[in-house]
Amino acid sequence: MKIRKKISMIVAALLCVLICMTVCVAFSACGETEGSNPNEHDYLTLELKDNTYTVTGVKDKNVTEIVVPESFGGIAVTAIADEAFANCASLTKAVLPESAVTLGKRIFSGCRSLADLTIAYTGAGKDASATRSSLGYMFGQTSFAGSVETTQYFGPNAEDYDVYYIPSALKKVTFTGETIPYGAFYNCSGIDTFVVGESVTSIGDAAFANNSLTFLYVRSAAIASSLTGAKACGGLLSNSPAVGVLDGITTAAYGVTTMDAHEAYTYADDKYELYTDQKEYRFEAESCDYFSALAPAPEPIGANGVPTSGGYYLGGFYPNGGGGEAYMEFRIWSHKEVTVTMIYCCGRRTAIPGGTFKTAWRTTVNGVQIIPEEDTSFENPPGEVFRWTQWTRYEVCEFTLKQGDNVINMHFLPGGQETATSYGNDMYVDYIAFDTSAVLKWSD
Repeated sequence: MKIRKKISMIVAALLCVLICMTVCVAFSACGETEGSNPNEHDYLTLELKDNTYTVTGVKDKNVTEIVVPESFGGIAVTAIADEAFANCASLTKAVLPESAVTLGKRIFSGCRSLADLTIAYTGAGKDASATRSSLGYMFGQTSFAGSVETTQYFGPNAEDYDVYYIPSALKKVTFTGETIPYGAFYNCSGIDTFVVGESVTSIGDAAFANNSLTFLYVRSAAIASSLTGAKACGGLLSNSPAVGVLDGITTAAYGVTTMDAHEAYTYADDKYELYTDQKEYRFEAESCDYFSALAPAPEPIGANGVPTSGGYYLGGFYPNGGGGEAYMEFRIWSHKEVTVTMIYCCGRRTAIPGGTFKTAWRTTVNGVQIIPEEDTSFENPPGEVFRWTQWTRYEVCEFTLKQGDNVINMHFLPGGQETATSYGNDMYVDYIAFDTSAVLKWSD
C-alpha cells in the first residue's frame, strides 16, 4: 500500500509539473514574449503573415526617429507596407534594415522634415528595377510641404524618367546594401553627405548624376578601389570636393589619391583618410540672411558682361545718402580652421567715381571687424553708369575661418561711408566666394 501511495504521489507531482509547463507555454504564446504581438513594439505597428513581419505604420505620427529592426521577437521583418510612415511631418531620421527586401509605395510621402536616411535599397526594395528603383519612389509623385520636384532617370533612354517629390530637408543618406541601381540618386542635389556602406559592391551608371555632394564617405573597399575618375561609380566623384576613405581599406584609386590635400579626419566616431580638392565656394547673396530698411528685394541678374553664378543679387540703395542700411549675414561651416581670401562679385549702381570697399562696408567675422590693408576702389569712367550689367570680382581681404560654424556679417553703411554723407557708391552683390582646400558649406 505504501508503495502504491508513493507512486500515486509521484504521478501527481509529475502531472502538476506538466500542467505548470503547459500553462507557461500558453502564456508565452499569448504575448508574454516580446514580438509575438505587433502592439508590443514601442512605436511601430506590425502584421505577422507567413512567419514574417511587415511594418504597417506607426502608433504616433509625431514620431521624430524611426529605426526598423531586422527582426522582432525572433521573427524577421521583411517588408514595409505602402505609406507606412506617410505624413510623419516631424520625422527627422529613419533607418531601414537590409532584411526588409520589399518596400511599399510612398512610404515616406509627406515626411517634410526627414534629414537623415539609412537604407539598403532604393525604390520598391531589393529586386526593384526601372521606375521602381529610384529614391523618389519612396516619397511619391504628389507634392507636399517642404518637397522639391525632382526628375529621376532610371535608364539611358530619353523617356526613362519619372518626376517625384523629395523633401528639401534630406541632407544625409547612408546606403548599406550591395547594389546602388542606375540613376538611384539622379538629380538629388539637396543631399550633401553620402555614406557608402561596407557591403556595397557595385554602383549603376548615372546613380549620382547632377548631384552636388559636400562629403562622400566610403566604407567599402570594393568602391574605394573603383574610384578612378569623375564618371566612375555612377559619378560619385563628379561633384564631390571631399572624399573620406575609412582607415584600413585601400586608397589606391587614382581619382582619390590625386586630389589636392590629404589629412586624417574623424566622422561619426570613425577615422577616415580625407582627400580634398582646391575649390572655389560661392555663397549666393540671396541665400544669406538679409536685412534692410530701404534696399530693394532680390531681383534676377539677367544678362551680364562678366560670368557670375547666376540667380539673384542683393544690394544697398540709399537715395541721396538716406539712412537705410543693408545687412548680409552669411553663416558658413568649415571642416577645419583655415585662412581664406574673401572675394566679392558685385557691381556699381552709380557712375560717381571714388567709392571703396573700406568705406562702403563694415565686415565682421565671428564678431571681430576685419579691415583690408589695401582697399579696392571703384574707378568708373566719368559719366558712365555701369549698373548691374558690369559684374566684377574683387579680392577684398584675408582672414581666418574657425573649424565649425562662422558668422560673416556685411554691413553696407548709410550713404556708403562711416558718416551719413551721401557717397554715391551704391552696390549690388551677387555672391561672396572663397578659394580653399577646406570644405565649406552653409551652416545647418
